[in-house]
Amino acid sequence: MTSAVVRVLIALSLLCLLAGCESGNIFERGPDWQSDADLHKTAVEKQRRFIEDRDHEALNWLLKHRVKPGMSRGDVDEILGEDGERIYDDGSFKNRNSVYRQTDKAYSWGPAANGSTVVLIFRDNQLFNFRPQDVGLE
Repeated sequence: MTSAVVRVLIALSLLCLLAGCESGNIFERGPDWQSDADLHKTAVEKQRRFIEDRDHEALNWLLKHRVKPGMSRGDVDEILGEDGERIYDDGSFKNRNSVYRQTDKAYSWGPAANGSTVVLIFRDNQLFNFRPQDVGLE
């Protein structure tokens, strides 16, 4: 084998390890995989369920699958289907975590039918310190 082929094989092996591929097939799709068109349809349906029914599971899905760190507040508003409400007395949220600055701004969306709301923090109009895997409105 040429050194270029060896380098490519090593790179693919490392990529597979970093991605957590157990089968060794980096092109294998997981059970939750959706095409872009299917994902868009699902997102539209989840947004409708949140807006019309205040469904907290739909809100959770949107937060986990569509909202990403670094998004603008406008992008988050568009995904969730409503404008977030500015929380001016946001010191209690900022004081819970030392990564927040006094200039960061908190916004809330909701409530969902079960009474839950989500509060997201923005720094310089970008979603800050957001981890989709931690979302779980009960």
